[in-house]
Amino acid sequence: MARMTRESWRRRRDSDLRAKIRTFGFHGAAYRWGCDDPTCTEPHSPVPEQFAYTIGLTERGHPELLVVGLVCGDSVAVLNHLGHGVAAHGDRLAAGEFIDLGAFGTGALIDVVDSSQQLRVANEFYRLPYLPPVRALQLVVAGSDRFN
Repeated sequence: MARMTRESWRRRRDSDLRAKIRTFGFHGAAYRWGCDDPTCTEPHSPVPEQFAYTIGLTERGHPELLVVGLVCGDSVAVLNHLGHGVAAHGDRLAAGEFIDLGAFGTGALIDVVDSSQQLRVANEFYRLPYLPPVRALQLVVAGSDRFN
C-alpha cells in the first residue's frame, strides 16, 4: 500500500470537510488525547485540554464557535445544536449572550481574541494571508454536571 503524503492527506481532509460543509452547513471538530477503550492504559486528557469547534460558519458570515470545558462528545452535541441553528435557520449569536443548554447548564458567549492556535483547521480554510485570524465565539459553560 502506498504511503499517503502530508499534502495528499490534507487534500483528502479538505475535500471531506468541504463535502460536510456543503451538506450540513458546518462541521464540528473535537480534539483530545487518550482513548475511550476501558482497557486502554493511555491516560485520558484532562477536560481543560479537550475542546471542539466549528468549521464552516465563516461561510455564512458568522463567527466559528468554540467549546472548552466539557468532554468532547458533549462539546460536539452543543456545537451541533448551535451550529444547526446558525446554518439551517439563520440564527445569529453574539458575545455577551447567555444560552440555556438544557442538561449541559448555562453558557455564555465571549469573543475569542486570537483563534489561530485552537481553530487551526478553520484558519487554514478561511484566513487570508496577512489578515487577522477567523472570528470566533467561545461558549463558556457553567453549572454542568457533565464535566469529566
